[in-house]
Amino acid sequence: MSRFIDTKIRPGLDIDLALRSMLQRALAGAGVRVDLDFPGVDRLPSVSAMRAGGLADWPDGQVERPRIEINAWAKKLSEAINLCLEVVAFLRSSEGTVVTFGDGARLLLAATDDDAGLYTDTDPTGAFRATYTVFLTVQQLTPTR
Repeated sequence: MSRFIDTKIRPGLDIDLALRSMLQRALAGAGVRVDLDFPGVDRLPSVSAMRAGGLADWPDGQVERPRIEINAWAKKLSEAINLCLEVVAFLRSSEGTVVTFGDGARLLLAATDDDAGLYTDTDPTGAFRATYTVFLTVQQLTPTR
């Protein structure tokens, strides 16, 4: 990956890409899609984990505390809730894990802390959604090259 501006401070992490990669590996073979947003009722169950704010500690690019909104969609409310809570449990169990990406970028998932507990609603299509929000503490590590 090339950088657009040459700076001494590392840019922030693409935590959305990192989480998609982690969840795709964790859910491989489970019949659950990892999407950016609601994929439509014909493609359920589905989950997304996207940055919804959060800040980096100084110096930028070293330690970040992104606020992550986890959404799980399913045809049954219980299935959406269970999927959402399983993703939260997966993130908690991943604390201490170093994740390496294809371009050599690496991060340490240091902590997962609750922000907003479980919330459920129904999409106009009739699909159920369960949402949970956490703060992650992640540290960007020196890339492998």
